[in-house]
Amino acid sequence: VNDYIKATGTLGLPPNAYASVSAKSEGIINGARKFVEGDYIKQGELIAYVENPAFIVKQQEYLVSKANYELKKLDLVRQQSLVDANAGVSKNLQSTQAEVDMLEAQTIGLSKQLSYLGISTNNLTPSTIKQQISIVAPMSGYISNINFHNGMYAQPTVFLMEIISSAHLHLELDVFEKDIANIRVGQKIS
Repeated sequence: VNDYIKATGTLGLPPNAYASVSAKSEGIINGARKFVEGDYIKQGELIAYVENPAFIVKQQEYLVSKANYELKKLDLVRQQSLVDANAGVSKNLQSTQAEVDMLEAQTIGLSKQLSYLGISTNNLTPSTIKQQISIVAPMSGYISNINFHNGMYAQPTVFLMEIISSAHLHLELDVFEKDIANIRVGQKIS
């Protein structure tokens, strides 16, 4: 005999099933893809680009710092060989070593900043400098809110899109005490 148990409840999601998408740096939104609320989006899918002249300057600073670092490393080797041959002054060697260490820290710091923005420094040359960074979906799910358009000035503190993943969607039902005896694992719910 088929019988029905009426229950009220809510759909729930854990906190890690929500994602707010924002730009990693301020700039002008360009090349926004056509999305509508309710669309499914995959993790890593391109949403839009952010353009800012500061991206060019940051890459230029990195390339200059890297070139200075490489030059100072060669100078350090030269100073070391002079000291080893008793033809150089150890003070110059120590000063050059300190400069190498400072330039290394500066180069690594700039590299990490560019990496955070999504710009790879592995193959960065003056001819491959980029003026824009990509905004990509941090997770797969359904778009619940869109808050951007081309030409808009994006800031990291303002969300551009909200994504909800239904992978961990669960149903919380309130069942009356008199119906608990009729509840079993695996029952169908409509």
